[in-house]
Amino acid sequence: EMMMQQLQHAGVREVKKEKGFFDGLFASKPAQQATDAGRAETLQITPLPPTLQLSPTLSPNATIKISVLRVLLQQYFAVVRKTLGDMVPKAIMLSLVNAITESVQRVALLSIQQAGDAAG
Repeated sequence: EMMMQQLQHAGVREVKKEKGFFDGLFASKPAQQATDAGRAETLQITPLPPTLQLSPTLSPNATIKISVLRVLLQQYFAVVRKTLGDMVPKAIMLSLVNAITESVQRVALLSIQQAGDAAG
């Protein structure tokens, strides 16, 4: 709904709904059929075609879909890049803190053992 409003705002008057390959997989009402009253329902999925080819001329609707998909992918990868950029320094700090914690515990344990040996 929001995507349609953005496309209309961008000057696209009408976007026709074309039946595509993936519409059967992601339809609002899945293509399910009951085999028997007591059996489980099964999902019918059409097989993939042996080859996928682009048509030399794209319809306006396909061009819009490709443009929208390109923008969404760019935004997704920007979010992933930022998330990884935030996670790497945190992972390095966690590794350093864990190494220092183990070192301090080892030194403390040795000093306690040495103090116990000297007293006893």
